[in-house]
Amino acid sequence: MLDELIHRRFHVPYTLNVEELRSPKKPRMTVVMLHGIGSSTLMWQKVSAELPSDVRVLAIDLLGFGKSPKPTWATYDVATQVKSVVKTMVLNRVPLKSVLVGHSLGALVATEVADMIPAYVSELLLISPPIYRPSKGKGIATQREDVLRGIYKIMHRYPKNAKRALLLARRYYAKRSGINISPELNIDTFLTTLHASIVNQKAVEHRLSQLTIPVTILSGSRDPLVVGKNLQDIARSNERIHHIIIKRAGHNVVKVMRSAVVEQLQAITTPSKSV
Repeated sequence: MLDELIHRRFHVPYTLNVEELRSPKKPRMTVVMLHGIGSSTLMWQKVSAELPSDVRVLAIDLLGFGKSPKPTWATYDVATQVKSVVKTMVLNRVPLKSVLVGHSLGALVATEVADMIPAYVSELLLISPPIYRPSKGKGIATQREDVLRGIYKIMHRYPKNAKRALLLARRYYAKRSGINISPELNIDTFLTTLHASIVNQKAVEHRLSQLTIPVTILSGSRDPLVVGKNLQDIARSNERIHHIIIKRAGHNVVKVMRSAVVEQLQAITTPSKSV
């Protein structure tokens, strides 16, 4: 009751769970990592292990996932996630000019954080961002994002079937790639987040194209959830944005994509880049 009063009525952002994956005594720079929908901080363990030892690495569980709070009444839109992420970064003394990394949903949240508080972020690494343009409203889906929205709406309509499919997919990726996956899956939170943050996303493309910091976007050539043309158009609209297509990579940060992420982060966190 008190929790709902504080956060729902008075709009106080939640403090999210944070895992310090690397904690050097005198960090040269800080990297903050935001996972995708249905995942958790566990997905970043193998990536962080490959980064320089003098780089501080924090991974945050987004609202509704991992060990973070899971309020049943929340809308779980990107704006709500951003407020909680910013509060959590402040409480954990994340310095200005930190590097922000986001996968899928986390990429949308990271973009909004950079747009909201530019001084907080020196560089963005966005992995598999599901940036969809507004629907043209035709009776037959002609845009790829409209087809994806249709699939997401079917998942929302049949939550039990969606949960079975998601659990099977999680087991498959865990077995094939060795990725650590949070054992918990709240289907209501997952579907609410999917609807509010991805299906009904607002002006992410515009905000991203207006950023004045370096942005690297990684997308897989075999990713069924990302609209590559949208990412290519965004990169053409802003000379600071670099879009790289990773051959044979899918949506998740495993195998080929994980190697590409590590390579980019190693380049970003080298001393010559931090000067």
